[in-house]
Amino acid sequence: MDLDYPADAEEFRAEVRAVLAEELPADWEGIGAIADIAEANAFVEDWRATLARRGLLGITWPVEYGGRGLTKLHQVVLVE
Repeated sequence: MDLDYPADAEEFRAEVRAVLAEELPADWEGIGAIADIAEANAFVEDWRATLARRGLLGITWPVEYGGRGLTKLHQVVLVE
């Protein structure tokens, strides 16, 4: 049984990692590290906008509806 991801999924993984490296602070410790709830909520709103701008929301939606038409495997890679 081959448990390796296909090349296109690995390319997508590299894209996701590049976005994270470019968009998150180098010292990012996760949303739980933001103690102030208003600040955390503001970060979440901004982060959603960033993900949308970078094409990482609705990736399995059809292209004609604003998605990228990717597979569920790509969704798994994104969540990982």
